[in-house]
Amino acid sequence: MVLKGDYVFNYTIKDIEKRQVYITSDSTKKFLQGIKNEIEAKYGINHVSRDDIIDQIIAFFLEKKYILGSTENNYENIDCVIFRTDISTFFISVSTQKLYKKLSSSNILSKDAMDFIRFINFSRGFNGLPLGLSPSNALASIYLEDFENNIRLCLQPNLYNRFVDDIIVIKYINKEDNEDPYNIETLFRNELKKLNLNINSAKTETITLNFKNKRNFNKSFSYLGYKFIFEENLKITIDSDKYKKIENNIKNLFYKYRLSCKGNKNFWVLYYNLKNILYGVTFLNKDGKKHKFGLAYSYKYINDKSCIYSLLKLCEDEIRKSPLTSKEKYKLFPILNVTSSEYKSRVKFNKDNSLLFLNNRLDYTNLSKTQKNVISKRLSIPESQTINSSKIFYYLKFDK
Repeated sequence: MVLKGDYVFNYTIKDIEKRQVYITSDSTKKFLQGIKNEIEAKYGINHVSRDDIIDQIIAFFLEKKYILGSTENNYENIDCVIFRTDISTFFISVSTQKLYKKLSSSNILSKDAMDFIRFINFSRGFNGLPLGLSPSNALASIYLEDFENNIRLCLQPNLYNRFVDDIIVIKYINKEDNEDPYNIETLFRNELKKLNLNINSAKTETITLNFKNKRNFNKSFSYLGYKFIFEENLKITIDSDKYKKIENNIKNLFYKYRLSCKGNKNFWVLYYNLKNILYGVTFLNKDGKKHKFGLAYSYKYINDKSCIYSLLKLCEDEIRKSPLTSKEKYKLFPILNVTSSEYKSRVKFNKDNSLLFLNNRLDYTNLSKTQKNVISKRLSIPESQTINSSKIFYYLKFDK
């Protein structure tokens, strides 16, 4: 707890995936949300969503607008260089002194906002911008403002997007160019150096598409969890690292079930968690805000049938070899079914129809009172507790 002017700033620090994340009290979170809103409004910051960025990339290459499940994925022969990178340890590497100087000179933020920025600048407890605090993303955008302006001015890219610290640039080239004629990586390194930042070499790649030279293909690049492969058609699939993570999550779910006492509640925990991984899921968090996640939302743009088919086969195999009763398996297998417009019903997945699985949805926000009561009994949620989606998620843990 730190006293900041007339305001008590409450937070704890939690290590998440080898990073220090700041967790605040509800009152502090509300206070910081107000500062975030002010910064974004006064500096005109609009954060582009991951889906919007992927949609722009697809639209850039495809001759026709991509539609989920469509086979019309012929791409245009666009000779271009594709550069993608991310900024190494971005948030903790931000020079808060440079940021504070920039914000002070503009003199457009309120006293509360500037007090917060002074706090993270002069406090010994912070390195760079603190992860988990809502104003950090907005402040990061302001810090990169000159960098992004210079990149756009020097390159005049046909497409430029940044999602937090993950950046992609696409620029037309002449047919005669076999390599990046713009030295984009060098430009990025030099511009980031001005801000005491570096690119992450392990996540940096430059791909040159030159359709005069047929040896280019099959070329591919990954961005924001997707992989784009230039074959006869443009194949859009899940990046191999992300795919492996989904696989491991599924295997781990069944592993935890095998370690549990395998009671009735344990089965329903398995049932709903499997749906949560695979379906497009909507729920309300404890602040009452809608969140969407799950395979069918996170990777809704893919057109690679084999990718989804392999995941569904994995689930099927895990169900078959798990210590479940025949009745329990009978309840789990329908989770893997797809909706077929041809038969106007849900049918078993196969290699041809597997993409239709991405139409599956689970909306916890639209549950009827009866549905909530059913889930409540299945997960052994006490009758005295008000059932909402955040409460349901709290009980989706295995009891050993």
